[in-house]
Amino acid sequence: MTKSVPTSAATPEQNRPLLGIALAIVAMFFFTNQDAVTKVLIQDLPISTVVLVRYTAFTLFAFALAAFTGPHASRGVLKSLQSPVRLMHVLRGLLLVYEIFIFSFGMRHIDLGLQHALFSVFPLIITALAWPLLGERVGPWRWGSVLVGFIGALVIIRPGLTAFNFYTIFPILAALMYALYNITTRRTGRSGDSFQTSMVYLGLVGWLAVLPFGLWQWVTPQGSQIGLLAILSATSIIGHGCMILALIFTQASVLQPLNYLLLVFAFCTGFLYFGEIPDLFTVIGGAIIVASGLFIILRERIRAREKALG
Repeated sequence: MTKSVPTSAATPEQNRPLLGIALAIVAMFFFTNQDAVTKVLIQDLPISTVVLVRYTAFTLFAFALAAFTGPHASRGVLKSLQSPVRLMHVLRGLLLVYEIFIFSFGMRHIDLGLQHALFSVFPLIITALAWPLLGERVGPWRWGSVLVGFIGALVIIRPGLTAFNFYTIFPILAALMYALYNITTRRTGRSGDSFQTSMVYLGLVGWLAVLPFGLWQWVTPQGSQIGLLAILSATSIIGHGCMILALIFTQASVLQPLNYLLLVFAFCTGFLYFGEIPDLFTVIGGAIIVASGLFIILRERIRAREKALG
């Protein structure tokens, strides 16, 4: 999965929040369906084959975006190759592609809704790591929210009350890697590189990282698998395209809470495609995690308003 919300570059002339929110919701819908298609494909194909095809399509999309949005974007990509921040771009690209591997492996073994419920802790992990890795101040209210969110994860896993499911580790590990990816995104965002440059690095680094594994374990898709891979590539590109447009029309801080729609869509998609019905503990734990994350977003906005007022 690739669901990032980078810094918005919306201008007053482009500020159309309702359109941006609508596009972001469409993006979340496509991202969730992307996960559902992945879950079907990896039952019969190696994960590396699926990820290689997906990254090939994404990389072509990223280069096309840089080429067609003007020569300044292409020059920015070339200029960043000599920039000291390029190592940070490489690191975030590796974090994202390996997060996708781990997330996909978890999807092979557990329900889609459960997977997303546990993965929803990633904003809380970002908050917990913001102080040691970014030097950002994290107050007691936000630390409390992080603690409550992890209690929500424990409600879902229920250690000691049920037989331990080893595979529930994977969405949490994926959430950790995705949180680190977001933190490195903040660091690279300070360099002034364009969104197109960021997208090219994400695609190219991920493609190069997965290429040896994809070729080594390559299984040629057959029949309906070819169509599903085409759908997977299309959903990824459409989802990212809608998110790019959403960020043009709306500030990223407005769109951030919509990340939690992924959990709602995952429950619905899991039921429609796979007949999965989340148990009560998964729903309660997921609700606790979402509430904790939304509270952190609220605290961020309060702090921003207090700073603006002096």
